[in-house]
Amino acid sequence: MAGRTILQFSKDSVDTYKQLGESLGGLTNLEVFLIAMAWGFRNGIRAEKVVKSNTGPRLEYFKDSDMAIVAAVQLATTDDPDSLLDLDARYDMAEQFAEGGIRLLKSEMEKQGDFARMFSAEIKTVADEILIVPL
Repeated sequence: MAGRTILQFSKDSVDTYKQLGESLGGLTNLEVFLIAMAWGFRNGIRAEKVVKSNTGPRLEYFKDSDMAIVAAVQLATTDDPDSLLDLDARYDMAEQFAEGGIRLLKSEMEKQGDFARMFSAEIKTVADEILIVPL
C-alpha cells in the first residue's frame, strides 16, 4: 500500500463520522477519526473487515503529535517496538480501531439524551483516570 494518502472511513460509517463531527462542534475529519480510533482502542473494539470509502483524513494533515497517538496505539496493541517500522500495519490498525470506535459512538448517538453532554462527561472521567495531578 505504498503511497497511501488518507486513512479511510468505512463506507458504512461516513455519515456517522459527519454526524459525530457536527454534534461535537464542527470537528474536522482528522479530529473525528482520532476520537473514533481512541474510543475503539479504549474499548478493545477493532473492526477487521472494513469496506473502505476513499473518504477520511488526509495523512498530510496529521501533525507529529497526531501520528504519535497512532503509533502509541500500534505499540500498545502489538507490544513490539519493531512493529513501529511497518507504517501500513499502523494505518490499517488505526482504521480498524476507528471503525470499532465509530460503531460504538453511533450506538451512543442513537440513544435519547444529549450525546455531546454525555460524551463530554465520559471524556472527563477518562481524563481523570489517566491524569495524575499532584496535590
